[in-house]
Amino acid sequence: LGPSPRLPAPHVSLGASRQPLAYTMSFFSGAAPMPMNSDLAHLAHDEQLAMKIMRKRQEEMERRTKLQNPRLRQGGVPHDVLSAQVTEKRAIQAAENEEEAQYAEMAVQQDHLLNTIETIKEETQRRRQEETIGYSMANLRKEQRREYCLSDPKEYTSAFITLPDDQLGPCSMTKFQGEDLGKEGKKRAQKQTADDLMKQMQEKRVRQQAEKDIDRFYDQKAFEASQICAHCENATNQEMQDDKIAEARENLEMAAQKRQHMQMKKQREAQEKHMHTRSVMNSDLLTEVHDYKVGSNGKLMKGEFKRLSIEEEADVYNQNAHLVVQSRMKAKQEADAAKALHSHTLGVVAVLGAIEEEKSRQAKEKQMAMVAENQRLAAAKKSNDVDERRKYLSFHHER
Repeated sequence: LGPSPRLPAPHVSLGASRQPLAYTMSFFSGAAPMPMNSDLAHLAHDEQLAMKIMRKRQEEMERRTKLQNPRLRQGGVPHDVLSAQVTEKRAIQAAENEEEAQYAEMAVQQDHLLNTIETIKEETQRRRQEETIGYSMANLRKEQRREYCLSDPKEYTSAFITLPDDQLGPCSMTKFQGEDLGKEGKKRAQKQTADDLMKQMQEKRVRQQAEKDIDRFYDQKAFEASQICAHCENATNQEMQDDKIAEARENLEMAAQKRQHMQMKKQREAQEKHMHTRSVMNSDLLTEVHDYKVGSNGKLMKGEFKRLSIEEEADVYNQNAHLVVQSRMKAKQEADAAKALHSHTLGVVAVLGAIEEEKSRQAKEKQMAMVAENQRLAAAKKSNDVDERRKYLSFHHER
């Protein structure tokens, strides 16, 4: 079944002032206002309440009308309403399917268009790269550069081999003026180099010795500072030890005072406990001198109550015996009532069984009569069919 038809929402009027929402007297949009019943004239000032009462009456009238129609009462919503709902639902589903198909087709077209654009981009980029590589191979070789002659590795060897000595330029010189110093010049240069190296070594030794002296000075000062810190730490530890000893001595004195105080407290508690035990053992409640006591107000004293008197206890036993007798009599009456109810139930069951048997017998007789009548009708129909067929197949018309 489809969803039940909904009533349109009632119109709501919002006034300029802060008034509560008021409903017009119409149940359907575009319908004329429903006239107010005469018995609701006294509620004309409260339009919302009158509207609610009349809506309830309308719903009750529709419910009674539906109950009077067996088809609507048993079958539910009418078929024309369901058919309209099914048709509307199918139309909505068809529209949704058509829209989905359009979206799918559009998506396929967009995908195809994007793939085509990407293919064109790739082809354009590949063609541009091929053109760039071709132009570089054709016009941008290293031999075609202007400065290639300066870095050509074959230029020097080819010129040195092919040209004569008088035509070689300055770049072809292999030995310059001043390179040949002689033995004395070489010795002076070597001695000057050795003196410079010795001087550098001496400066390095002086510098290393100065660094060692500075490190030794810092180490000495650090050792002196460590000794001072150790002396300070020893003095601090000694002071802390003295303070801890004084604190321990004070704690021992306090423990002794606490121990003495606890002993005095135990003695006092033991004495009070002994006095309380003696007073309780000698009290009237423990010795059971009286069964109970009555106060000045005529009521029992709860703290002094021990037991009932002999007469009161006998009265309690008598009342308990009466209660037991009453309980047994009540149980016997309930058992008799249950037995009578069981007998009545058996009789009712027997009567109902007899009624059901008679009803079954009558139904069986009715069924047998119906079967006999059906057999008779079948035999008559069969005879009539045979006669009709014989007449249909004969060459002479028989009436």
